[in-house]
Amino acid sequence: MINVSLLACERGFILSSGRCFRCPKDYFTIDGKTCQDCPGSAICPGGDEIRPEPGYWRAGPASKIVIKCPLAQACLGHPAARKLAGSTAPVSPSSNSSNMSFCAEGYEGNLCMNCASGYAKIDDGICALCVIDLFYFFQLGFRLATVSYTHLTLPTI
Repeated sequence: MINVSLLACERGFILSSGRCFRCPKDYFTIDGKTCQDCPGSAICPGGDEIRPEPGYWRAGPASKIVIKCPLAQACLGHPAARKLAGSTAPVSPSSNSSNMSFCAEGYEGNLCMNCASGYAKIDDGICALCVIDLFYFFQLGFRLATVSYTHLTLPTI
């Protein structure tokens, strides 16, 4: 009788010769079977981490694909990659670290192509902060008050 025991490795490790090994720097594993070369547009500190560089986006921790963003300034990349690139751009509050979508402030969604709440698209897909025009509301209020006053003070025939 032969006893066989299977060893399960933690995420970021591969099984080789009956032992678990962590993928080294510049490599990653998603499937836990092989260490693969890091994509050219990312930083891989080892294990299962793929950190997109600024201007690139990754769908989530189960994805090994890093995609160039159509609007590079909208995709900030992973914080560690931004730090290496010297970027201090603010991250959108809607950015979600669990799906690797580190979008610039005002952007969200796949490839950071959508405008976050309170922002609107202007030329070339850029999301700009919506500003309430207080002067417009003042004028509107004044006109409504004038119409109401005029209607109330006109003599009836």
